[in-house]
Amino acid sequence: MRARTIFCLVALLTGSQLTGNGLLSAFTESTASTTASIAVTGADGGETDPQQDDELVDPALRASAKRVEALTNGLKGAWRLVRFHPAAPAADPAQASGLLLVGDNILTIQLQTVPQQTTSRLPEPVVQVGAHYWRIGPLETLELASVTGFDNASGDVRFEPSLEPREYVPTIVGTRLVLAKPDGTRLEFDRFDVNSFPPQAIRFVEAMRAGRNLDDLRK
Repeated sequence: MRARTIFCLVALLTGSQLTGNGLLSAFTESTASTTASIAVTGADGGETDPQQDDELVDPALRASAKRVEALTNGLKGAWRLVRFHPAAPAADPAQASGLLLVGDNILTIQLQTVPQQTTSRLPEPVVQVGAHYWRIGPLETLELASVTGFDNASGDVRFEPSLEPREYVPTIVGTRLVLAKPDGTRLEFDRFDVNSFPPQAIRFVEAMRAGRNLDDLRK
């Protein structure tokens, strides 16, 4: 029985021509096939996109990706509004103040403007407050989608719908940030340090506790 089993096994190998070099050749072909399969398979087991590989080596796309990364990192922090220019035909406001705080995925903005006085009646301040998702998109613009917010630009308080979009062209030069829109709106901010409690603020707190007039410290 044992001799018959060995004879059958030898006959099977011989008939398949997998003796000697045949076995090595079959193993090599199998390995090459497996390697080729791995080469077109992504880390998650799905197939890779050859066009995606081409994009990684395209100099223009690489340069754009670097600018997107630089703007994304450069925007993070605290910014104080120093100038606001509205879209035409509106005139520049008599006064403007604001704050922009940019985190990893959410930014908050607060703007207050007082329009130029054109009648005997004092103009009402215009306030805009909001929190937004943000990113630097593929067009290298600042894309916003509202989380929550309101403004009274129309005279009545208006609450923003969820995910209401906005888009600005950002420019950062040193500590100056400019956000511009195609309609001519332009907001200019200066970066300021929020990594510590300002020494001047400590003096204001101490003066408040002592009951002193804080206007004396502002002179």
